[in-house]
Amino acid sequence: LGLGSGLVYHVGATGGGTDIAARLVRRKYPYMNFGTISLALNALVVVTFAVIFKRFDSAMYTIITMFVSSRIVNLILYGLVNSSICYIITIKPHEIASEISGRLHRGATILRGEGAYSGEERDVVLCAVKRQQIPALRRIVSEIDDRSFVIVTESHAVFGENFGDIGNID
Repeated sequence: LGLGSGLVYHVGATGGGTDIAARLVRRKYPYMNFGTISLALNALVVVTFAVIFKRFDSAMYTIITMFVSSRIVNLILYGLVNSSICYIITIKPHEIASEISGRLHRGATILRGEGAYSGEERDVVLCAVKRQQIPALRRIVSEIDDRSFVIVTESHAVFGENFGDIGNID
């Protein structure tokens, strides 16, 4: 179900019903995933059915199936989440940024920060990397400034150079 629906949505079509409503909601809120919107709308219908007909067991299994399906739809439409955003708080931002560029072939941005507790100015290197590059990034940071503070967050979408197509909005 998820594979078939994902392929239909990928070419810009819908299966009718709540899919049309999901498409309209997505146009207003493009940052929301289509599969998640569709899941919410369909779950509303199923919960209404369960309450009216007192069929909570059927509704539960249906919602589980719809959840799995929506995850597959999102996977087909948006791909695997395989990018991470790294924040590196360091006293050697230029050296770290240079190594990230040279060894990982990724760009980096140096931000100015201030410690909330200490009040000290600190530089923050911000970069987007593929998940499999995180061990190499940790080695780079460790070699240059082993007192750095590194935060790695999962990124749902990264667009631009060597990542997703920045112009494809649907």
